[in-house]
Amino acid sequence: MRALLDANLFISCLLSTTPDTSAMGAILGATVEERFVLLFTPGVTDEIVSKVAERPDLAARITAAEVAVLLANLAEIAEPVPRLTGPFAAVCRDHKDDYLIAHAQAANADVLVSWDKDLCDLQYVDELRVVSPPEFLWVLREAGML
Repeated sequence: MRALLDANLFISCLLSTTPDTSAMGAILGATVEERFVLLFTPGVTDEIVSKVAERPDLAARITAAEVAVLLANLAEIAEPVPRLTGPFAAVCRDHKDDYLIAHAQAANADVLVSWDKDLCDLQYVDELRVVSPPEFLWVLREAGML
């Protein structure tokens, strides 16, 4: 199974005081154990870096060093997805998220995982399934991957 994860999941993980017991912690653990292929695009990197830098509430809780460590770890375990240039097909209510759908489809992802309601409400975009982290864990369990 191939999955692209939204930047908001990584930011949530960085904010968590108990990341190992969260849904995202379980997902990252499954990634390290190679139970699915984690896809990672420069657009997600850009979004993580910019949100942490631009939002004082995040910058106060997440250091640049923590972001750098996360990105270095992801570079080691994830399959890189080349950056696509827009414009992207308008699929989502929030068009700034359309890049995620385009990248997931270009990388032949089976699943796009996000906490973003605008994305999760789509459920499917062609063959691409859009789910929340708990739903993704259920998908992995149902597929015998957890």
